[in-house]
Amino acid sequence: MDFLQDVINKQLDNIYEYDKKRNSSSKIRGFLFQDYVSIMYLLKDDVESVRTEYIEDLDVFYNNKNYEIMQIKYYPKSNLNNSLSDIMTDLYSLYLSLKVSRIDSYAKLTLLVHNNIDVTKPELNDMIEYIKAQSSIKKTLDFSIISDPKHWFDENICQLNKEERKKKIMDSFATEDSINDFLGKFEINKIEKSIEDYRKELADKLYDTFSINKTTFCLV
Repeated sequence: MDFLQDVINKQLDNIYEYDKKRNSSSKIRGFLFQDYVSIMYLLKDDVESVRTEYIEDLDVFYNNKNYEIMQIKYYPKSNLNNSLSDIMTDLYSLYLSLKVSRIDSYAKLTLLVHNNIDVTKPELNDMIEYIKAQSSIKKTLDFSIISDPKHWFDENICQLNKEERKKKIMDSFATEDSINDFLGKFEINKIEKSIEDYRKELADKLYDTFSINKTTFCLV
């Protein structure tokens, strides 16, 4: 980098420090982080394919036909625990959709977090309280009563907005047993690295994966 470019970059950094409260760079970095995570998973040996912004932020399909539905949160400064009840009920309502569709046995649900504050998996009682704040909970339910899941979703869900869909699904299917099942299939993973360090790790992984001869091949 030449001297002029270095000066320009430093001045832009200074302007950014004064102006960062009004720009969307944190959201953009969050999207970049999500893309980096997606590529990193795609490079894993046991992964068959990935889809972004499909069921969730990232859906990972493994060679053994199991799949992982992942919500990715890039919160380098703010406290994610303040939003945890909404995040958990979002994922739980998604799990109920999988259960009604009879494909829950293949699924794993993950919250992938970059956050300076520890985020821990809720206990069963905490999860019940999160759901009770938004919906009623049945003791048990035979999910096979929905003989045609697609028809049920077409009739009851498709015309609703996100929050309405979430409430309708939980009002219809939330049970104590399924909450326990959900927590058994759910985990929180944390990436400690900064987005810059994670990008460097990804670059090294790409290099290792695609380099033909490390002494003569380099990435531009």
